Amino acid sequence: QSPTDSSGNDSDEADEGIIPLEEIIVTGTNIRGVENPTVPIITFDREDIDLSGAATVDDFLRTIPQNFSSETQLSSESGNPNDSERNISQGTTVDLRGLGAGSTLTLLNGRRMTAAGQSNNVDVNVLPLGAIERVDVLTDGATAVYGSDAVGGVINFITRKDYEGFDVSARYGTVTEGSKEDFGIGAAGGFKWASGGVFAGADYQENTPLLVEERDFVDLSQAREGATFGSESERFSVAAGMNQELSSSLRIGVDLLLTDLESQSFSLLNTIPRVATAEQNALFVNSHLEYEITDRITSFFFVDYGENKVDNNFTFPSTGDEANSEFDNVQVVFEGRISGELVDLPAGAMSFSLGALYREEEFKTFRSSELVIAGEREISAAYAELLVPVIGGRNSIPWLQKLDMSFAGRYEDYSDFGDTFDPKVGAYLELDDQLSLRASYSEAFRAPDLSSVNQQQDYRIFTLPAFLFTEAAPEEFFTSDPFSYLVLLPSGGNPDLTPERARTWSAGFSFEPAYAQGLSVQGNYFDINYTDRLDTVFLLDPVQDPAFRSLVDIPPVLSEVQALFAQGEAGDITLLNGLNASPEDIQVVFGPTFTNIAERDVRGMDMSIDYSFDTAHGRFTAGANATYLFDYISRLAPAAESTEQLNILYRPVDLKVRGNLSWRTGGFTAFAAVNYVDDYRDHPDEAIAESIDSWTTVDVSLAYNAGNRPENVVADGVRIGLSVTNLFDEDPPFAATPFGLNFDTANANPFGRQVSVTLSKAF
Repeated sequence: QSPTDSSGNDSDEADEGIIPLEEIIVTGTNIRGVENPTVPIITFDREDIDLSGAATVDDFLRTIPQNFSSETQLSSESGNPNDSERNISQGTTVDLRGLGAGSTLTLLNGRRMTAAGQSNNVDVNVLPLGAIERVDVLTDGATAVYGSDAVGGVINFITRKDYEGFDVSARYGTVTEGSKEDFGIGAAGGFKWASGGVFAGADYQENTPLLVEERDFVDLSQAREGATFGSESERFSVAAGMNQELSSSLRIGVDLLLTDLESQSFSLLNTIPRVATAEQNALFVNSHLEYEITDRITSFFFVDYGENKVDNNFTFPSTGDEANSEFDNVQVVFEGRISGELVDLPAGAMSFSLGALYREEEFKTFRSSELVIAGEREISAAYAELLVPVIGGRNSIPWLQKLDMSFAGRYEDYSDFGDTFDPKVGAYLELDDQLSLRASYSEAFRAPDLSSVNQQQDYRIFTLPAFLFTEAAPEEFFTSDPFSYLVLLPSGGNPDLTPERARTWSAGFSFEPAYAQGLSVQGNYFDINYTDRLDTVFLLDPVQDPAFRSLVDIPPVLSEVQALFAQGEAGDITLLNGLNASPEDIQVVFGPTFTNIAERDVRGMDMSIDYSFDTAHGRFTAGANATYLFDYISRLAPAAESTEQLNILYRPVDLKVRGNLSWRTGGFTAFAAVNYVDDYRDHPDEAIAESIDSWTTVDVSLAYNAGNRPENVVADGVRIGLSVTNLFDEDPPFAATPFGLNFDTANANPFGRQVSVTLSKAF
């Protein structure tokens, strides 16, 4: 099929008989040239991004109901208990279903991105939003396809590739009340020839934060002067890509992303006044070679290199002290794969993918230029995928036009965690031209991050008052001071961590009725059981909650305490013994503060509806994307009772919806979206809980694309956009939170009405 330009006319290349190559990235499968209909995928294209009014990837993620925004710029020092690490560098990570940021795999052009900082999660702030052509959200477990971390799902950012010409753009945005502003400029160019093409773009953006004192719902007595929501940041990014056909059967390609991100944030807490500055340098290079073995089978070879360095500097104004930490993450991947059509069946061709990879990961932490943590691992993997058309084409029947089965399996061997095999099976049934069904079962795996495993485990000895030990051992075990007990507490890493695992069931449908052309209704049910979750044990839990009783030794085994003292004397571990205690004096030994103790069960339903129709006055499109959670059940320790944590502070809310309506005529587009977060409460115990109101906001956008106007050099290729988010300036619902913020940073934001203007021109 000949390519067409945006006006619908055949392009010049097509007139000349030239069909440029275009790489199509498919999310959810490694099989070349097909989409796997058994997996649920939500796709957002460039127009969705533009009309959202988002200035950054973080802004855009907030418009996706399936994403739980616990790990965003607002989380830094907000008191949110979901933050296992303080978000010092103001990073943004994706957290589908609220399972934890590390349980969502983040891809760039279908390839695994490199982690950032100490938490070892991908910071999507390194991605320039202007370079993103499409965002695919796979809302299902996908370890069998992509490997570790794809527990809650996968998000795939696809950059612009198939582009010819030159484009410049500028954007300015601000809140209507306060000092927060953003400014960005970008330029992109591409050139295609008969056997390939090249694309390159540069993006520069500045952001200023919102001062806490500029929001009257915040208790300013608990926030110091100059404290901010978000950070003052400056980012420069370069994204480039190239593909070239070397012969009729051999092609090569390279994708590159280079980002320098600097930010400065101001502590929200009176108790820890500080200024944190961070510089993040990220480099991601993916090179791939494609060779057609036959006209039905193709081989691929990938080489990925990723490096992310985060340099944090802290200044404490009250004392003048300074501190520095640097985190380096490096990832190298070598992968080979063959894929294509295996054999013809009555219902169509059976497609397959078979591959193997080798991945190295390295993590280092420096404090004041001294290396304090170093860890590395090697991962070998082999995987296979099969898409089998069982019914369709010649053997279809009236009530079942199509039945496809998909099978995937992945074996991974970790140098530090042993091996694992994770399967996935799916089915797709097309009952008729209107209704189709799908279902899948998968198992998932996530390895602990290198920071948690390799950080040195230190111990310190101190006393705790006896009255705290409400669930401690009988009194006769304590032979010294009856009013306090001598305890030994570990801190730092835990070399005994084990992988997290999950099982996911999903079932969905798609309905496109013949009586309403342009109407599409989608639904997908999911059930996730996430076990061996890594979580932090608070100091008093083991002595006050019976569920954590197994995590403390009372009385301890003397030989084990003696061994720890011997390691401390030898310098193998740090043992802080300011009380000059002997092994015989120790009465309580706590287990690791970070360990595999938690379990989470999440059940819910995603729903979407889209309806497009043409009129004499233009084209109208209406739709909605919603997620409804039935359960968000957590077990904080193996012996603990399961508790429902849905609809409470800092946890997911049962219902989130984003509805939209757009009108297009000629080059003009008008767009409106309504965002809704259901009401909930601030405490699990309904007897003492206070209600948190629902939150409804409205976003609007206007855009005009002048299109191709060679007769008017000024208007030719010009696009203008105006966006307003939170049009009616709705404050976030009141919630009694720590540190006087008075709103839930995980389910709302304090920015209020934001207005932005964009201007771009294509040459």
